[in-house]
Amino acid sequence: IFKQLGSEVCAVMLEPIQGESGVHPMTEEFMAAARDLAHEVGAVLIADEVQCGIFRSGKPFAFQTYGVEPDIMSLAKGIADGVPMGAVVAKKEIADVFKPGDHGSTFGGSCLAVAACAATLSALVRGDYAEHAAKVGAYMEAKLTKLPHVVEVRGRGLMLGCDLDDAAGDAHDIVARALAAGAVINATGAHTLRFLPPLVCEEADVDSLIEILAGVFA
Repeated sequence: IFKQLGSEVCAVMLEPIQGESGVHPMTEEFMAAARDLAHEVGAVLIADEVQCGIFRSGKPFAFQTYGVEPDIMSLAKGIADGVPMGAVVAKKEIADVFKPGDHGSTFGGSCLAVAACAATLSALVRGDYAEHAAKVGAYMEAKLTKLPHVVEVRGRGLMLGCDLDDAAGDAHDIVARALAAGAVINATGAHTLRFLPPLVCEEADVDSLIEILAGVFA
C-alpha cells in the first residue's frame, strides 16, 4: 500500500480497529508508519472512528490507544446514542479549508441530532465509560477465551471478535441460535463472531452471554 503513495495522494484513511473484517486492531507500528509515510508525501492521516470510537475501545477515541494522532477523524453511530448523526473532526489548519456554504447535505444540521449528540457526549465525559469499557472488555475477553471452539479473541475494550474452529460450524448459525436463547451477537464471516455490547454492560451481563454461548456450543 505504501509503495502507491505519491505526490498525488491527498489522504490515507484507516480504521484503528477494523470492524467489518472481524475486529482486527492495527498495530502501533502500522499506525505510526501510516502517519509518517502520509506526512512524508504531504498527505493527511484520517482515522475512521465510526465504529471503534466514542469510548468503545477503552479510550474516548480508538486512535488514542496507539499514541498516534490523526489529522482528521470521522464519527457516527454512538455519537448520538441511536439518533442518526455523523461528524468530521479535523485539526484547525485543515478545518479552516471549509467556509460557510462550502459543504452541506439535504438533512444536515438536524437540531434533534445535535441535541442528542450534545447530551450523549456530556454523559460520556461525566462518567467513567472509557475505564469501564476497558475493565469489562478485559473480563469478557478472558471469558470468551475459555469457551470451547474459540481459537482466538482480539480487539480493544468492548469491541471484540473471536475466531472459531471448524468443529463449531458456521458462525451465522451460532448467531441465530444465540438470538433464540436471548443474546444478540454478530458474525463477520463463516468462522468469526463479533461482540459490540452496550457501554453500560456489566460483568454479570457478560456472564449471561457466556452461559448462552456455552449452551450453543454444547
